[in-house]
Amino acid sequence: YDPTQNCTVVPGNLNNCTRVAQAGTSVLHLRSEVRYETFIFVNTLAFSAATSTILFLLLGSGTPYRTEILISIYCMNFAYAASVGAVQPQTPTTWAILLSALLSPYIFRFPSLIIERQKVARQQDVPQGPPAFQRGAC
Repeated sequence: YDPTQNCTVVPGNLNNCTRVAQAGTSVLHLRSEVRYETFIFVNTLAFSAATSTILFLLLGSGTPYRTEILISIYCMNFAYAASVGAVQPQTPTTWAILLSALLSPYIFRFPSLIIERQKVARQQDVPQGPPAFQRGAC
């Protein structure tokens, strides 16, 4: 919207007003900030949930390519954040929305990993059967 022109902008109808925007920035953000922020949050959350699911499924199976998987997943996440960051307006709010949605699946998975590791450690510490029948008792 060019403020030098004397016109009224009605949603869905520009009434001969000119929109002024920098090339390469999000058009949706110019039309509606709330819709843009909702879209970025949900889209980023879906992407991050998918990559974190792939990560935890592959790493949980004891794959020999652990380092390569970690590098590729983290590079995909950083590339996604860089590409979205290139077209979004550079405000603290949009960056906070992007980073919170990108990190949420990993943060929510972290406590369950700790609980799972403690459970496995407790099972390994519990002796099986009476002491006479345990390995190395005789």
